[in-house]
Amino acid sequence: VTASKTFIVDLPITQGVGKTLYLKATDEAGNTSAVTSFADITIDYAVPTSTFSANTVSTYYNYNTAAATITIPVADTNGIASVAVVATLGGTTTLSGSNGYTFKTDTFTSYPTSGNATITLNRTGTADGTWTFATTVTDKAGRTTTLDSFSTIVDGTLPVVVAYNDSSKP
Repeated sequence: VTASKTFIVDLPITQGVGKTLYLKATDEAGNTSAVTSFADITIDYAVPTSTFSANTVSTYYNYNTAAATITIPVADTNGIASVAVVATLGGTTTLSGSNGYTFKTDTFTSYPTSGNATITLNRTGTADGTWTFATTVTDKAGRTTTLDSFSTIVDGTLPVVVAYNDSSKP
């Protein structure tokens, strides 16, 4: 008799790397299978972290400001898979490389346990307006952390002096 059954068992497993799971099955007739093992398992309950604080970002950049570079450090005990930043300018999503904005990350192909994401608002070419950034970090296990979004205002336009001549005033 061949029958297939699915069981879900809630086991108390602690987080860590190098875990091994051993399984064997016994049917109703008392027949027992050989032990099957799955080695080098990583149990990851934690989400990625960041020490980034939006308080470190200037709320205003003007034409006298050098390029604004914002570094976002990220970490995860079992490895970072990716960091994504969504930038909006005045509510419209803006891609890296346009409107003077660039975003780059360290290379996460080998799942490092820490790294940086860097946002740059170039001194020339960055569009004026309110820029808002939302950052999401994903670890090797697929767990995500969305950091608090932050905003800054870019105003690279020099003030214009308008000549005023009113002969009725001394």
